Amino acid sequence: FLDDLRRGVWRDPAAGAAVDPYRRALQRAWLDRVGTLMTEEPPAPTAGGPGGGGGSTPPPPVLSRSDIRPLLRAQLEEVRRQAQAGAERTGDRVTRAHLADVAHRITVLLDPSR
Repeated sequence: FLDDLRRGVWRDPAAGAAVDPYRRALQRAWLDRVGTLMTEEPPAPTAGGPGGGGGSTPPPPVLSRSDIRPLLRAQLEEVRRQAQAGAERTGDRVTRAHLADVAHRITVLLDPSR
């Protein structure tokens, strides 16, 4: 699923094609959501809300103990590799800046000390 989603959102940035403003916004939204999943835990359910009060909805998984973060890390590393290659190949100035920014944001997300 994560591979399919990544391919749909990012297509192939390494190809060097220009990225239109709508796709750049979609890509930033993907990166924001993945960043949240990598760094934050979902809130605990409240007694009256979903998953609370003895209802049938299970509580959200504890992300730090699940496989989601290692899988997302692999997705981020692949997107970073493709973004770096695409930034070098594209002739479009805005796309080059976008892909360089994406690669930088992923580097900071994966290694906050940088």
